[in-house]
Amino acid sequence: MVKRLTAATVPAVLMLMLIFASSAASAETVETDKIDEGEAYQFDNYVLEVDSVTDLSAYSDEINETQMNVNLKLYRVNEKGDLEDVKDPDHGAYSSGTWRLKNPDYDSSRSSFTVSDGIPDGEVTVSYVDASHRSWAILNVETSWSTEFTQYIDSPEKASYIDEPSLVVTKEVDRDEVDSGEMVTVTVKARNAGGVKATDISVKNPLDEGFQLEEWRVDESMTPPEIGKNDMETLLKYRLKAVGTGNKNFSEVVVNYGREADDETYSSRTSTEPSVFINPTEAKLAASMELDDESIQTGETVRVRVLLESRGEKDADEITVKIDAPEGAGYVGLVGEEEPDDGGPTVDTIGGNNPQISLPQAVGVGEQRELLVEFSMDEPGEYKFGGEVVYDTGNRFTGKATVDLGENDLRVGETMAYTATHQPVHVYATPVLVFAGILGWVLYRRQQYKF
Repeated sequence: MVKRLTAATVPAVLMLMLIFASSAASAETVETDKIDEGEAYQFDNYVLEVDSVTDLSAYSDEINETQMNVNLKLYRVNEKGDLEDVKDPDHGAYSSGTWRLKNPDYDSSRSSFTVSDGIPDGEVTVSYVDASHRSWAILNVETSWSTEFTQYIDSPEKASYIDEPSLVVTKEVDRDEVDSGEMVTVTVKARNAGGVKATDISVKNPLDEGFQLEEWRVDESMTPPEIGKNDMETLLKYRLKAVGTGNKNFSEVVVNYGREADDETYSSRTSTEPSVFINPTEAKLAASMELDDESIQTGETVRVRVLLESRGEKDADEITVKIDAPEGAGYVGLVGEEEPDDGGPTVDTIGGNNPQISLPQAVGVGEQRELLVEFSMDEPGEYKFGGEVVYDTGNRFTGKATVDLGENDLRVGETMAYTATHQPVHVYATPVLVFAGILGWVLYRRQQYKF
């Protein structure tokens, strides 16, 4: 079972690392608490095991003072969690990886050792603090770097690879442009790019300006408590209703988390935040045009029906309906409308037959307005009616808007009266000439019989 540091041992542990005279970097020295034979002390990804403690004076009458030997083994924990012997033959290590310390009162030259080979982080020095006991020892473990993690373990096999989790946090939206009142789905995700899983995950995500929360799909209670190495998880997902206007930058997300090895806390933030443009509130007018009849006879009139419908957030105002009448169509007037002096529409004709109709009143949100415009058709043929509607959106950014009315086809056929009055001159002249010739012959013969 792992021994935890108590309040009484914390001051001793904080002294466990020494700074080497030759080392210029930050370092730590920790004085270990009691380590029994077979137990170990892990610092970062290194493990120091007390293999055995032997009192040599117990075996020889010639040795008057205590001569304690402590056999130690030093390991490095690799990323797979396996132990690798750390050996340094140049500094007196045995080939087995065992390091031997002697009581400094008996042999000060063998009371410490320094290891650099096999330790990528720097150097480690181990020395006696208390060597008067026969089954356990207290040691100094000095590192040339700032140690982040330490713990006592029952055996070296209980050691685990210590690394930091590293969450990459993203905040995404499903739309980058909406109208006021429409929905945006926001998703906060995190990918663990670190070496160990992240635990105790908590998320700080302020409400975004210009939106109101409508629905949670993954709330804080559903945020995963941990994220494994190389895994990606959804931390939050929710729907917002756009209530403002303009470009809105979403708030920064802060994710706090830890690791299983200790109580260290880490934080990650979104490096960039999305933005959504909320289209300003404005009027939107739908317009269509149709003919009451698609086929008429010469001399008859056709009525062009224009339907307006306000579908925006504001009333549609300053509406002008422009009708492009074909050549040959004669503008007759508006049907069923009051005179301008009484509040009715104002009509200007362009080119004599293209009316531009200005409405004095706005079309309210959700309301409809219909105009009926009459044209006379005196010539047969195929005709097209078109046009557009111009109105004020009520928004200072967009100003005026135009709706195309499309085209409508009209066929005008000939009446008998039209046919009779529109024949070529020779059609009428030939019978007259024939009749005149006959009449002249009759009169001529009549004169001959008188004589």
